[in-house]
Amino acid sequence: MTPRRSAMWLVLLAAAGTFALTMGTRQTMGLFLSPLNTATGLGLGSISLAFAFGQLWWGLTQPFAGAMADKVGAGRVLLAGALLVALGTFITPLMTTTWGLILAIGVLSAGGAGMAGPAVLMAATTRLIPPERRGLAVGIVNAGGSFGQFVMAPIAAALMVGIGWVSAMQVMGLLVLLCLPAAFLLKGNSLQSAPAGQKVVGTREAIREVGVLGPGRRAGALRADQCAGGGGWRLVRSAGPAAPSGLVGSGAGSSLRSGRGHPDLPQNRQLPDTLAPQELP
Repeated sequence: MTPRRSAMWLVLLAAAGTFALTMGTRQTMGLFLSPLNTATGLGLGSISLAFAFGQLWWGLTQPFAGAMADKVGAGRVLLAGALLVALGTFITPLMTTTWGLILAIGVLSAGGAGMAGPAVLMAATTRLIPPERRGLAVGIVNAGGSFGQFVMAPIAAALMVGIGWVSAMQVMGLLVLLCLPAAFLLKGNSLQSAPAGQKVVGTREAIREVGVLGPGRRAGALRADQCAGGGGWRLVRSAGPAAPSGLVGSGAGSSLRSGRGHPDLPQNRQLPDTLAPQELP
């Protein structure tokens, strides 16, 4: 096996393993529902509220985690996410109120799982994997989450029988820390992967650029390229004629093109020459 191929599989193992640990640990929480209810006396409704809020918070966290990965790098976001999952899971048995469970399960654990979830993992993976292997990479990372649910549930059940539910849940939290080395392997952001002659901007700047220039008069193209890291937007300015406005699919993302040379678009705006010409795919 060549060094390049070995590195590719190491990246895939790191991403899939991280998803397996974070997702698997979160999905085992249902096994602790009955003892948690017995110990706290809060009732299934209050405990279910914490789990329901966690599902919502897990989804809401991921876009912000992707934007954060664009700025500070995927490795730091994954590191913070894994630590939050471990902390939230570890302190859950210590919570005796509804708000305490919402904090531990719904905010810390679920938010950390969102930061170390599929949005950041797939973006970081596709940035490090050759284009012809990105479909395989996305599939393997997704499979890691399913495999984690399959493996972690019997581990949690065995720990509950052997050492009790409180210690079992805390051990599950500590197991999440095994994915910390993956944060080093998946470090980097979209700035490090941008081709020469392209300016990488965040989502907010990309939207502002579109709003200022207006439809049909954009000085460049906005590319939602997931492989750039974190699912951010890439602004590409071209000094030459561009393709007509339209959506063009490509690999891990899509490009929104507009420019001069099309009869239906205004021709009275000069394109900036600050960057070298960039031919869009």
